[in-house]
Amino acid sequence: DFTNDITEWFDADGNETALQLHQSSVGTLTGNGTTLRLNIHETIFVDFVNGIPVSAKHVGVLDSIIGPDGPVFLRTGQAVFQVVLDPNSGFYVDGPVLARHGLRDDFDPVAFCAAFS
Repeated sequence: DFTNDITEWFDADGNETALQLHQSSVGTLTGNGTTLRLNIHETIFVDFVNGIPVSAKHVGVLDSIIGPDGPVFLRTGQAVFQVVLDPNSGFYVDGPVLARHGLRDDFDPVAFCAAFS
C-alpha cells in the first residue's frame, strides 16, 4: 500500500520553488513460508533553482523490512541526494548522495536472502 501526499510552492512567475512529498509504503514480502513486513514513512523536501529540482532531502524511516526474528533492513535519519534528469524516463530522480546525517543503516543480507532462496 503506497501513499504519496504532495505539496508544491511556486514563485510569482509560476516557477516551482519547493516540493514536499509525504510518502508511506506498507506491505509484505512472502517467500518459502517466510513473511517480511515493509513499513516506510518518509518526507522528501525537494529544492529548486530556476524551476529545476537540484536536491532532495529524505527524512524519517527510509527503509524498514522486519522479519520473523526482527529487523532485516532498517535505515532511518536523513539522506540528501543531488537530483538528476533520467534520460530514459524524462523524469528527475535521486542521483548521487550529497550528505547523510543521523543515518542508521542495519541490513542483514543473510536473513533477507534466506527468506527467498
